[in-house]
Amino acid sequence: MYKAYVFDIDGTLLDTAPTILNYIAQSITLSGLKVDKSAINQNLIGPKIAEIIEILGLSHKEEDKQIVVKHFRELYDNAPIFETKPYFQGMALLQQAQKETPNLFIATNKPTKPTEKLLQHFKLECFKDVYTPNRYADKVISKTDMLQEIISKNHFQPENILFIGDTKGDLIAAKNAGCKFAFATWGYAENKAEIREQSDIILDENSLNLI
Repeated sequence: MYKAYVFDIDGTLLDTAPTILNYIAQSITLSGLKVDKSAINQNLIGPKIAEIIEILGLSHKEEDKQIVVKHFRELYDNAPIFETKPYFQGMALLQQAQKETPNLFIATNKPTKPTEKLLQHFKLECFKDVYTPNRYADKVISKTDMLQEIISKNHFQPENILFIGDTKGDLIAAKNAGCKFAFATWGYAENKAEIREQSDIILDENSLNLI
């Protein structure tokens, strides 16, 4: 049994793709950039918005990226959540984790306001702490930073922490922090075979065991 479980949200606990992709496309258009709409797909979900702009090859200018981020936050912070659905696999994992320890955390690249709204709406109130990129006013933190802070503030040993996520970025964050990683295969990752090979635990409909 692990001392703590850290959950990603997008693609792990909740299917947020329809809303996120809609607002990514709108934010890019409002910013005056042009993109092939077929490139806006669920494989983009996971990285921060500024990183997505680079992935799409739209601009390497920091000013352009921040304009898109600004539009996205304005749209998404006030977005309706009727299109978002919980994954039954994610909910089953969360129930399992709750039975084992009260040390449950969120580490997400989603901004604070929509994160809080989603957790409240779906009554996901079991988390000891919730980490978002804009948790602090003076800096933006990565998932590696989040995991490292969870470890240090709670005096955990890294190898006793299981991070549950669905993307290569989640895997890298876990490895950087020295945590174990459980791969939620139902999520948004494109390179699933590669992530499987490097994960400590593989989670799918036939195997939802966190041990």
